[in-house]
Amino acid sequence: MHAFYVGFLLGVLVLHAAAFQTIKTYIDALQQFGAECGKTSTLADDVVGRIDMTTNFFGKEMNVEYLYGLFLAGARANTTQLIPTPTRTVPQALVIEQPVAFVSFITDFFFSSVNLTLPLQIDVIVRFDDETMKVTSYDATLRRWSEFWDYFIPFLVPKAAEELMAANTAGVDYANSTDIIVHRAAADICTVAQTYCVGDSKQYDSYGQCIEFLTKKVPFGAAWSGGENASVQSS
Repeated sequence: MHAFYVGFLLGVLVLHAAAFQTIKTYIDALQQFGAECGKTSTLADDVVGRIDMTTNFFGKEMNVEYLYGLFLAGARANTTQLIPTPTRTVPQALVIEQPVAFVSFITDFFFSSVNLTLPLQIDVIVRFDDETMKVTSYDATLRRWSEFWDYFIPFLVPKAAEELMAANTAGVDYANSTDIIVHRAAADICTVAQTYCVGDSKQYDSYGQCIEFLTKKVPFGAAWSGGENASVQSS
């Protein structure tokens, strides 16, 4: 009887494996997803994504905007950014059970304005469409993000204050590190909003209105409140 169940189980496993693409195909697709950082070629039209310290992203367009634009904008900016640029990734673990893959890796994040590099471990669960090998959903967890945030923010405050002073930014309490970060983030957010959010996508009547809203009307928020109505969500 024992041999029967063992044989049955092996048969089920063989049928399961035969019903999906090979493990190598999944590894290749996972590497492409990571390398292209959410470009449209890797995502299904109805993809659903989630990053634990922000929120859920529905559809290809929104996911590309956040996955690709988030880090690209920071890398191109010449001001102090709260979102660092990933520079190097070292895999720690990989488990594949088609059509789902789990990967854990340590990424070095670079804060260019203060020449600071810090490591952060990220866990991601990815589900693929087995026919097209496009990502249909993913769930990413940035381990100990709140502690990471609390550690790197003090390194950014002096440089952010220097930039705000050089730009003669009004209304900043330079004795308050949080207020410095709030105004630094607001200045960058509002510059982007006034440049790219035009026409039907326009959010604010002026740069000044944008600054007033982000610094006075809504709280900045904590490291974990990216999905809430807070300035940190836009940074």
